[in-house]
This record gives sequence, C-alpha cells and structure tokens, in this order.
Amino acid sequence: MQIRLGIITCLFVSSVCFADASDYDYVQVAYASANNDIASGADFSGFGVKGSFQFYRDFYGSVRYVDVSDDGEIAGLSASAEQLNLGIGYIFGANETASLYGEVNYIDVSASASLGGVTASASDDGYGVGAGVRLNTGPRSELHFGVLHEEIGSLFSETTFVGEWLFDFFPSESDGVAISGLLGYNSTSGGESVYFGARVSF
Repeated sequence: MQIRLGIITCLFVSSVCFADASDYDYVQVAYASANNDIASGADFSGFGVKGSFQFYRDFYGSVRYVDVSDDGEIAGLSASAEQLNLGIGYIFGANETASLYGEVNYIDVSASASLGGVTASASDDGYGVGAGVRLNTGPRSELHFGVLHEEIGSLFSETTFVGEWLFDFFPSESDGVAISGLLGYNSTSGGESVYFGARVSF
C-alpha cells in the first residue's frame, strides 16, 4: 500500500477587528488534488470533511474523513483510500493575534489497488500527534501552519507539513456564523497536495 503514502494527509481572546484564530468550533469541506512521488504519474483527487468543537475550557475535539482515488492517468490502475481521524486537542494559548494548539488522534485507514488484474487491499489503525499555530493576518484572513506525525500499523509512518489560508467572505456578526474560503497545501515524504474548500464557523 505504498501508493497510499503522501496522498490522504497530503490532502490540519478574539477581536472584532481581526479574523478569529481562536475559534475552534467549525465544519469544513474541501476538494484535494495530490501527486504521488512513489508511483510516478499516479495522481489522486477526492474530498475531505472536518469538524472541530471546543467542549471544556481549552480542550476541543475533532473529526476528519478523507476519501481519494486515482485520476486514471496510468492505464489499468484503479486505486482508492479512505482515512478517518478522531482527535482531541488542547489550546495552549490564544490572544487577539494567534493561538497555539496540540492534538492527538486515533486513525483508521483502508486502501485498495488493482493493476493488471491483480488486486490488493489493506486496512489498519494507529495514532497521530500534531501541533500548529493559527495567525490572524488581517481583518478577514487567517494563516495556519501545522505538522502531524502518523503511525499506522504496518501500512505507513509519515510526517505531514500543513499550510492553510482562510478568508472570511461572510464574517461573524456578534458571535454568529461565519463563512470562509479555504486554500491549503500539504507536503509529506510521499508527495504533496493542494486543496480548496469552505469553512463554516459558529
């Protein structure tokens, strides 16, 4: 299942004057396109959904689901992968300009591939640990930088570096709902991906 490497994870006090980097209550959906450095020419695409909610002081929970498949650029190749992350995190510090967090995840992965009439599939689970910083960069924009290391049984071990930019198209009014556009980039030892989507904060 080396095809899986670099694909799924290569697919992460407020002020009224700035975007809210201390807001950990949101749902987002994104479309991703990834290349794979291990299987040359095998590009993947798919979607991801993520939710986060702050539930006790500086603790928050998160759920992420990613589903990707190959783009059919290699004749006869059919491959797909799914990943589910269940996480709990802690916000170490937050102010009007930034917040710093750490997170641990339970991860479940399944992948399959077929080439030349030969089919293989595998599934396993494991854990991930990560940390990052969210920065208010303007009245309606935010930057997010993070790193996540994953250990998934016999399938893979890898570290992902994440960069995201968000822009509030419809900012929150009096702690209401905000809608943001999302553009991201992930890099791992197995490849890289770009993705775009939307986030609803509440």
